[in-house]
Amino acid sequence: MSQFSRPAPPSSSEVPASSNGLGLAGFITSLVGLAFTIGLLCPVGLILSLIALTRRPRGFAVAGVVIGAIGTCGGCLILVPLLAVVSLAGLAAVSAAVLLVLSGGPQGLETLDHMLQVDTAITAYQTRTGAPPTDLGQLSLPADLLKDGWGRPIEYRLEGGPPTWKWSIRSAGVDGVMDGDDLTFNGSWSAPANP
Repeated sequence: MSQFSRPAPPSSSEVPASSNGLGLAGFITSLVGLAFTIGLLCPVGLILSLIALTRRPRGFAVAGVVIGAIGTCGGCLILVPLLAVVSLAGLAAVSAAVLLVLSGGPQGLETLDHMLQVDTAITAYQTRTGAPPTDLGQLSLPADLLKDGWGRPIEYRLEGGPPTWKWSIRSAGVDGVMDGDDLTFNGSWSAPANP
């Protein structure tokens, strides 16, 4: 009688993996990031795919690395100029305000201080009442704070209505004429939705 011996089952290190879930997740994240988010999700997909390269099979992981790298580089090429433009626009607004303050001397500094206090009071009023004030008299501020450094009233404009209001406060500046070189603060308020 002959004896048959069964071969030993392969060890876990010899069993080929049928799928690489992390590689698939990295690939999908990279693909979605490239197609729908201008590359913003691509760095996440790239990292997942790089980690997945340590597992087998590597097909989706390799594809995720390639797409993730392309999306990350492309996203940076789009995002950096966009951030530069936004920063320059903000810098231009700050520069205009600083120029107004510097050209106005102490009155310009006083105007900026008054407008910041009025802006803070408008925000507090909105939070307290659920709507911006219809005029600056509702803020209960001292009368001198409602004037710029040259003694002229700070102009307040309220536009829109529920659920979204827009408002602005302006000082005519050194020349006393409401034109393009005024110091202006803009704000908006959206009424909270009722549950």
